[in-house]
Order: sequence, then C-alpha cells, then structure tokens
Amino acid sequence: MIGNITIDSDHYRASFRRRRSDFIWVTFGYWGQQHDYYWGQEVAEYNNYSFLGIVDKGYSWYATVSEIFPLLLPILDQYQIRIGSGVSMGGYAAIKYSRALRFEATLAVVPQFSINPSSVNDFRYKDWFNPALFNMDIKAEDIGGKIYTLIDPHYELDMAHYRRLTEVIVPVQIPAHYCGHFSIAAYLGRDRMGRVISALLDGDLAALRKYAREGRKASADRAAGIICAAWSRDRRRGRKLFKLYKEKTSSYRLQDTLAELSREMTKLGNRDVALETMKEALNLIPENHFINYQYSNLIHELDPNTALACAEKAAQSGEARFIAWRDKLRANHEAIASANQTSQGATRIGDEIEAPTAELAGQSGEEVRDKSMKC
Repeated sequence: MIGNITIDSDHYRASFRRRRSDFIWVTFGYWGQQHDYYWGQEVAEYNNYSFLGIVDKGYSWYATVSEIFPLLLPILDQYQIRIGSGVSMGGYAAIKYSRALRFEATLAVVPQFSINPSSVNDFRYKDWFNPALFNMDIKAEDIGGKIYTLIDPHYELDMAHYRRLTEVIVPVQIPAHYCGHFSIAAYLGRDRMGRVISALLDGDLAALRKYAREGRKASADRAAGIICAAWSRDRRRGRKLFKLYKEKTSSYRLQDTLAELSREMTKLGNRDVALETMKEALNLIPENHFINYQYSNLIHELDPNTALACAEKAAQSGEARFIAWRDKLRANHEAIASANQTSQGATRIGDEIEAPTAELAGQSGEEVRDKSMKC
C-alpha cells in the first residue's frame, strides 16, 4: 500500500495524500498556480478524502503530463472509484486525460477545448500557444466517464470552448450565471465542495445545480456580471445598480466586485470606466496582491512605471504568475532604458558630426581645400 508521497519532475509536481475514503479525488492545477499548492487539497483534508494533486510547472496545458503516469497509476490502482477535477487549464487536463486515468466522473470548471488559435480563437491564451500544442484538441477517444462542466452561459469567451467541446462529447452543463471565468466561485467553501464531490459520486445532477445556484448568489463575480449586463443595455441603470451595491457591501466584497466590473468593462470597450473602477478597487485595500496584479495589467501600456510598481507589490505574494508578470515588466523597462541610452548616444555622435560640418559650411571652397591639405 502506497502512503503519502510527492513526485517532482522537471515539468510537473504531484502530491498524494491517503485518507479514509474508498475513492480518490484527482485535481489538475490552474494556470499560474504555485508549484507547491494543489487545488482542492484543503477541501480533501477537511472532508477526509484521499487526494492526488497535479501541477504543471511550465503552464504547458499538461502537454506531456503522461510522462509521469507510470508513477501515478500505481497510486490510482489502489482505488476503484476516481473523481477528476480542474479549473480552466486544469479543467482541460481533467477532460483530456479522463480515459487514461479512468475517472468515473469529471468536474471541469470553465475548461478550454484547445488554445490552438486555429481551433478556438481566444486572445487570452495566444502568448502560451506553441507548436508542441498543435494537436492538443480534446478528442472523443480522450473521454472517460461522465463529464460535468461548470460554466457561465453568458460568458462568450468560455462558451466558445464549450461549443467546440459539444462537437466531441455531450457534457452535462452546470450553469454559473454571471460568474464569468471565475465560475468556481459557485462552489467555493470546504463544506459546499464536499457536498459537490458527494453529488458527483452519486451522479446527482439536481444537487450539483442546486449547490451552484446557492453559491453563485453570494459571489462578487456574479454581482459584477449582473451590473455589467445592465450597464451594457442601459448605462444609467447600470450605474444605479452599482451605486446601490456599493452602499450595502463590505470593503473586501466590494473590492472583488470592482475588480470584476473593471474586467467586464474592458471587454465592453469602456476602458476609461475600467481604469477608474480598478483604481477605486486598489484604493480600498492597497495591499491586495491580486488587485495590484490586475491594475498593473490594465495600465502597463499607459503608465509603465506605475504598472511595474504594482507588479512588484503583487510579486511579494510569491505566486508564480505574479512573479512572471513582474519579470516581464522589468525586462520591458530595462529594454526601454537601454534603447533610450542608445538613442542618446546616437544623438551625441550626431552632434559631434554636425559641428565640424557646420563650421566647414561657412567657409569657401578654397579655405576647405587649404585645411585638407594641411591635414
């Protein structure tokens, strides 16, 4: 019998924790997740579930994760019942490897079908696509067990992936209305997620949808989604809803809603409102790492210095994606500084060339020839 174990390869990290349950819950981490954090582990420990968490260190959409399957399968073979889960990039992997890992049921939260632009044109992931992912599309032969997807049917970017997925399989949709890409908000909480796992084991779709309804009502992302939907139809009505919400909400909840509202306004093309809203969110709780990261993303073209300062604050959290973003801005900052120095050097050289030329320009041809001969 295999006990607690951690597997660490060049590209992936996995952690197995044995508990009393007669099933195992397997999760795939999302993009930007810290390498020593496993999504769902706290829920598993709280509910006494045996747990296997997998993290992609290079954010490659788990392209070569099968290289560690020989190490994972002996662990999984101890359990007849296996539940798979993941969010976003992790949701993609949970579906993609559901047959290989023999999942009885899979909960994929806002999964991608592919980040290949020729399969789904999604600007969010274009910087992470590489030729090694060309054949990454989910195929019918990848699928095992029942596939459940938690997704916001109003969020077009994620629904584009969902529609491609329905060409391959018939996933069971659990709607998280107006929660956007953070649809997992509908299932947040150790107790609620524990009930979700029980419903997955029982195949109880009614319960899964009921828990999503209950959870999304308390979600700041849902509040922002409703306000944005109203705003896009009638700006005055949207502002009125937003004002009422601000009057009745605590600082932390309000900050989350402001940040989500800013993201939605960016998508609607209301950049000025998006900037104003995100700045207001940052002013509420300036030490919030995630808000600093988001504000930095929003203003990095308009104000590189402020963007870098916010990125530095965000990186203090130690989260991988925040550190990667800070390093990217640092590199850009250094490149611009270097280019400016080169430009100033070229200007000085140009001045040195122009000075004698100007001097010669004021002399006659004979005088110039005389000076040339003396040289």
